[in-house]
Amino acid sequence: MLFTQIILGAFMDKISERLGGWIFNFHVIEGVLVYVLAFSHPILFLLSVYFAGAGFDPYMVFINACVICNAPSDYFLTLGRVSFWLLSIAVFAALFRKANSWMKANWRKFHVLNYLVFLI
Repeated sequence: MLFTQIILGAFMDKISERLGGWIFNFHVIEGVLVYVLAFSHPILFLLSVYFAGAGFDPYMVFINACVICNAPSDYFLTLGRVSFWLLSIAVFAALFRKANSWMKANWRKFHVLNYLVFLI
């Protein structure tokens, strides 16, 4: 789904010429769905940690990152956290693109973070 979002976003003008204006609406709706699914991952992780008996610790789920990790799986959790925050920045930049003149001029610079999220 994120791959589809990146292709649609990168070639929106050309694709809209051929398929019409509905493709932008599809891009927006699918983008919301992608973010809901991405947001559900840390929420489900938070719930699994809670029900495993480790308590309710949002810091550990959303923020706790390591550069030199003890376990190999911690690297993947750190990459997931970084990806989540980069995706959140890109999504909120798109949501608030019409909020003021500065965002109107610069929202695409933040939205480019989706390419980095896809690589991670």
